[in-house]
Amino acid sequence: MALGLTQHFLAQLDETELSAAFESDPRAPCRLGRVAFTSRDRLRLLGDPEGAAAPVLVPGPLFDPDDPVLVGDWVVVRGDHDPPLLLRRLRRTSTLRRRAPGGGVQAVAANLDGALVCTALGHDLNLRRVERFLVLCGEAGIAPLVVLTKVDAEADPALALARLAQLGDVEVIAVSALDGRGMEGLRGRLEPGRSYALLGSSGVGKSTLLNALLGEERQETGGVRRTDHHGRHTTTARSLHRLPGGALIMDHPGVREVGLVAEEGVDGTFPEVVALLDACRFRDCGHETEPGCAVLEALEEGTLDPGRWASWRKLQREAAYEARRLDKRAQAEAEKAWKRISQGNRARLRLEGWQKG
Repeated sequence: MALGLTQHFLAQLDETELSAAFESDPRAPCRLGRVAFTSRDRLRLLGDPEGAAAPVLVPGPLFDPDDPVLVGDWVVVRGDHDPPLLLRRLRRTSTLRRRAPGGGVQAVAANLDGALVCTALGHDLNLRRVERFLVLCGEAGIAPLVVLTKVDAEADPALALARLAQLGDVEVIAVSALDGRGMEGLRGRLEPGRSYALLGSSGVGKSTLLNALLGEERQETGGVRRTDHHGRHTTTARSLHRLPGGALIMDHPGVREVGLVAEEGVDGTFPEVVALLDACRFRDCGHETEPGCAVLEALEEGTLDPGRWASWRKLQREAAYEARRLDKRAQAEAEKAWKRISQGNRARLRLEGWQKG
């Protein structure tokens, strides 16, 4: 459906909200919209002008820095208020998360169906980094498509495509946003009404790719530094756009570090490793020296890539550690909350005793 409005969201609306689901008047008392941009305690809905004088205000009771409204969220808005006022957010179908630079979990986008994991020919082509993005997609439950960009920069991308084939069953497509190579094939994979994220490090050409898909120069673009081949940041905030074909795509700032937050997406990114783990003779096999270890046999026979095995082990350890750390943090916060409640109860009892005395 238009803008990704599916039955999942319609089922959450009451009669008044449902009648406003297709309301086009921005000043309507009740209006349903999809978040295209957020900034602190304000947001802009998809279709609203970027220079809107009255972006939607998120009132204090709904402004939760630990669980903020995200780009891609569906929200109910009171449009006849000045400024327009957020009333509530609908339950999500998916949440894309990563480890925050300062620790903890950072939710970055909501209600995505898929992701374009971008990597470029040349120095940025790093299988281990691509695997990390694929794990994030797996944890969020969204389907990835690996996009090899800047194929105009080299005559033959065959070697790079052969390296990316090591990723397993994930689909890979090579494109050039400058000369149009592969772009029709990519457009054909973006289904109307479905939402996709553009993921990748700085300088891989995400903004150039988005402009090509939009058919206009909407995002600022830049190249890579000649000294170290690292990308220049041109996208500084997440934003949701509707493509001419009806699909929706979220541009995402390039990231240097792709930190994991859960173990769920790791195994799905390494199906060949998981299959071997299940084939080991012993259920508690450590895959070091044990007899009948299917992993060691595959490594010796050359049917399992050593880099993939090392990457799986590293990502599993990292994700497991982060999950334990976050669980301890949640436990500590819960203990603090109960301590505050207990202190409040003791203070209330003392007050009641003083009043009775």
